[in-house]
Amino acid sequence: MEFADDAALYATSDENFVSVARSFVEIAGYWGLTVSLMKTTGVKIGDTPSSFVNGVPVADQSVEIVKEFPYLGSVITDDGEVTSDVRTRITKAASMFGCLKDSVFVNPHLSVTVKKAVYKAVVLATLLYGSECWAVKATAVHHLETFHHHCVRCIMGVTCHQQWCECITTEQLLSEFGMAESLKCLLMERPMKWPGHVCRMDDSHHPKQLLFGELVKPQPFHGPKQRWRDVIAADLKTLDVPLRMCMT
Repeated sequence: MEFADDAALYATSDENFVSVARSFVEIAGYWGLTVSLMKTTGVKIGDTPSSFVNGVPVADQSVEIVKEFPYLGSVITDDGEVTSDVRTRITKAASMFGCLKDSVFVNPHLSVTVKKAVYKAVVLATLLYGSECWAVKATAVHHLETFHHHCVRCIMGVTCHQQWCECITTEQLLSEFGMAESLKCLLMERPMKWPGHVCRMDDSHHPKQLLFGELVKPQPFHGPKQRWRDVIAADLKTLDVPLRMCMT
């Protein structure tokens, strides 16, 4: 739930939602702050039915329940998926690449080393912003890699037709560009530092409770959705890092 300027609260039930929201408004008022409930929105993550169809009653007003909203540059959706967030990151990264294309990326007076440094610092950083908390699926990884490969081809001055006619593999192109690692590897590397930090937290801290908490509900017939920690566990297994080692 998003409140005021980039403030966020979370609740585990409809009743807790109302209680937390009202407490937040009261405490803000105690310190002389005003919460604009007209600009405040909430989102319910999961498929559990909610009684707040027309909004959450708070301080004689109603907080709108939406399907998604932006928070600190990321897009939070009611289904817990990252598809909208990935689409938003690609759009913003494409905008950054377009702004710098003529002056940097296709500038014949700049070396590939300089272009790579700018690309990593601006475009790639924009593309992967917030990816530390993504539970990405293969489709999302494909979209990200497609955009990444398009940018590299543009910087290297190689068209898709030329790449196909001259039998230039993507691995060769990335190696010449100086980024031999795939985008999937980058997505695997970025979240690895945070789980250890959370594990060292006290059990009363909210991030640890959210990371290791379990929902009391039966598993769906098609199997549960992949959570962020499931992705981390799979990545650790790929890297031959024992999960128990990361928990101590």
